[in-house]
Amino acid sequence: MDNQKHLLFLFIICLANIVSCKKVGCEQTNTVDKNLGNTYLDSSNNVWTPKENGHVIFKNKAGAEIQFVVSHASFIDKNLLFSNNAFNAELCERAGYVYSNEEQVQIGFQSLTMTIKFRMDRIKRIPYPLSDTTTIEMLRKYPEKILLRTIDEVATFYIQDSEMYFIGDTLLNDSIYSSVYRINFNGDKSTKCFYLKKNMGLIAVAFTNGEIFSRK
Repeated sequence: MDNQKHLLFLFIICLANIVSCKKVGCEQTNTVDKNLGNTYLDSSNNVWTPKENGHVIFKNKAGAEIQFVVSHASFIDKNLLFSNNAFNAELCERAGYVYSNEEQVQIGFQSLTMTIKFRMDRIKRIPYPLSDTTTIEMLRKYPEKILLRTIDEVATFYIQDSEMYFIGDTLLNDSIYSSVYRINFNGDKSTKCFYLKKNMGLIAVAFTNGEIFSRK
């Protein structure tokens, strides 16, 4: 009898405060994200990732050629920055993320005849982890970097520190290129380094077997 009285008491309390009862067992919980705003790349850095679409040929010293399909894309990506602690359990909300919609540039090189592909991703150089004092103005002031990707490794080119990579006039196979930048890969895998030039982007690739393929 006591148990029945206890259950009846709980039932009456629940009816009297039915809204609160529903809050305890939220059938659907909304994740609360917060958008700081849009972050765009600095147009002055377009010289490192010039727009290019179509076919290009890279050639080694012996005359062997690799033909690539080149693609250029600029898009907006949702970048999760840090946890969002502003949520309300009473409204069936749970914590999500603070994020920014950030512009990115991507250039792809895909061989037509071999399993060789490269990619260059130009993005903001954001110093993770961030804190809840981060503002959109801070994000927009961060410098940029380019992630140089092969099939099996990644190297980073820090645009703000570009003079670190500058090697000047360089002989690549039978051609001399002026004002060249070299970015080394350190994984001892397939690729030794990339050679870049402003307004041309990728001009040559050196493989760990000693071969250098440069633009024809």
